Amino acid sequence: GRKLTWLWHLSKADVKLNYLDKRYEFSVSLHQLGVLLLFNNADAYSFKDIREHTGLSEQELKRPMIDLSVFLVIPAGTLQDETQIKLNMNFTNKRNKIKVSSSLQAETPQENDATRKAVDEDRKLYLQASIVRVMKSRKTLVHNLLVKEVIDQAKDRFNPSIPMIKKCIEQLLEKQYLKRTKENKDKYVYVE
Repeated sequence: GRKLTWLWHLSKADVKLNYLDKRYEFSVSLHQLGVLLLFNNADAYSFKDIREHTGLSEQELKRPMIDLSVFLVIPAGTLQDETQIKLNMNFTNKRNKIKVSSSLQAETPQENDATRKAVDEDRKLYLQASIVRVMKSRKTLVHNLLVKEVIDQAKDRFNPSIPMIKKCIEQLLEKQYLKRTKENKDKYVYVE
């Protein structure tokens, strides 16, 4: 099983606005798109309504709203639940295609750590699969040759560290996918 993770901050969408005299095409983020699509049904919404319809938290929604302030009329000050947000019916621009900048949110240290841990875990699983593939085809192999072959297989994806490979070999020994030979502790045998 693979897990699909959306990277919302990297996603883009192109939207054509037809409510003005001149046609405009905007390049927006997906959060901004969610907000804009609401205005197909009405010319004004409260901040609370937009939050409920999009399913975004207050923090997730404030950033796209500020970026969309070019063609949405947002009263000055902080966004409260009762703040009314309307379409800017007087919007004009020389260009037909406009890229709306998206303020990317920097990851917090906790998110950074979580991302790093998830990447390390994925890499360990990849290394374990590589070790099993190599050992399945070779049946027996000396430690240094196994490490070399695993590095060769993984080098296209990432640069694995030798301690990480050793840890993965130890985990496979514990799971009894591999075992050490009795005569040479540096030699591994694939367990069928």
